Amino acid sequence: MKPLSRVAVLFQEGGMGDVGKQVVARCLENDLETVALSRKPHKLEHTETVSDLAGISDHENLQLIKVDPCSSIDTLRTHFQDVDAVVSCLGCRQPYHDYWSRYAYGNIVAAMEYHDINRLIMVSTVGAGASYPPMRWSKYGTVLKVLFWTICRGALKDMNKSESIVQNSNLDYLIVRPTGLSPSKEPVGMWKTIIEPTNDTVGIEVAKEDVSAFMLEEILRPTFHREAVTIGSVE
Repeated sequence: MKPLSRVAVLFQEGGMGDVGKQVVARCLENDLETVALSRKPHKLEHTETVSDLAGISDHENLQLIKVDPCSSIDTLRTHFQDVDAVVSCLGCRQPYHDYWSRYAYGNIVAAMEYHDINRLIMVSTVGAGASYPPMRWSKYGTVLKVLFWTICRGALKDMNKSESIVQNSNLDYLIVRPTGLSPSKEPVGMWKTIIEPTNDTVGIEVAKEDVSAFMLEEILRPTFHREAVTIGSVE
């Protein structure tokens, strides 16, 4: 197998986007050439996380590029050239936002297939797919379920459609569904994953940095193949 040396990371603003920004940092820490793609690349260093990303934009192994992943397959084809794996942290589960990730994932999958890039790791949300209803083991899951019925209905619909596009591809994908992504949650270097439905549980919050660390591990040493996992803190 060809050694992995070049990774493309797509990110946007918000909690899921913060995970993507942390993935960029971790890729660079591991001497990986990193292509960071975003509608707002200048926001790379602006995160609601414990870890500071100041100065990362100037890293010698980073290409920071403005891209609208919904607009054109050809644009993504250009920037996926010579890429070994793709990490996508698009999507949003906050209310009253523009939910567009499903339009991007069709282009992402097509551009990857064009270049024979096999490995895709994407961030979704707890509550999507087989993890619905979200966090069955916690009262906070009930609150999130109500939100997904009401003001966040569009967010869940968008992530479900995005997951479906990826699952119906031939890619070696991993879908990562975090529980709560608190800006103030301290990273501990540990996490727990479950494949739902199951009677097992995870913590109701997880640090964005810990989600990114898990995703990096799955880039470098894949253990989940064509799976979706819920990730939370170790209880």
